[in-house]
Amino acid sequence: MSASTQPPGLLSGEQLSVLLDLTRQADSVELKMTVPNAERPLAVAALGLDPLDAQIRQVFFFDTADLALNRRRLGPRAR
Repeated sequence: MSASTQPPGLLSGEQLSVLLDLTRQADSVELKMTVPNAERPLAVAALGLDPLDAQIRQVFFFDTADLALNRRRLGPRAR
């Protein structure tokens, strides 16, 4: 599947390689995922995370009443 036919947000192998190279130069990297509640324990285990070491954060997402931003794949947030 070429990059032009991939679903939005899905990286090609080449794009992922470039991204990983860039993250090696960063002081920190934030990972954002959407995981169904039932799958959360599997995701935590797969990532090797310890929930007791986690940092609790409160995040607010903003949109219009008709979800116009969501339709444009925008997700403004504040934390």
